[in-house]
Amino acid sequence: MAVQSVIAKDDLLEHTIKFPEGDGPFPTVVLLHTAGGFYDVTDNIDRYLKMGYAVAAPDYFSAFGIDKSNRFKAFKERRKDIEKAIAKFVKYVSKNPKVDTSRLYSIGFSAEGFYSAYLACERLVKAGVAHYGVWTFPGQRNDKFSNFGAKKYPT
Repeated sequence: MAVQSVIAKDDLLEHTIKFPEGDGPFPTVVLLHTAGGFYDVTDNIDRYLKMGYAVAAPDYFSAFGIDKSNRFKAFKERRKDIEKAIAKFVKYVSKNPKVDTSRLYSIGFSAEGFYSAYLACERLVKAGVAHYGVWTFPGQRNDKFSNFGAKKYPT
């Protein structure tokens, strides 16, 4: 399968966009990585390509200086900035003529299920899903994600 790929670093988040063979437009998955970082989900890109989906995968960790040591603090303190950056990325992806915007979806792995729900609630994608949800989160009390911030997301 021939794959057209774009790896970019500009005023957007660092990202990878890959398309199946053909002219498109293609149904597209915005693939949001785990709290472990971008490279934790890159093996899933080929999985979706083989099913005929284009894949747009942003890495917001690098843009915000996030790594495994500070990720939970960053989620709380930079949540709105991250949301804005991911929303900008999705708007950029939706302008690509090879993307079928009527079939633009998001999949968030682990903690990024929150951002997938955000994209769906903001109607930036047609549907968003948490591939698997958050198991635990620092400061979790009474089944609430108290350290994530005041805004709650359905997953």
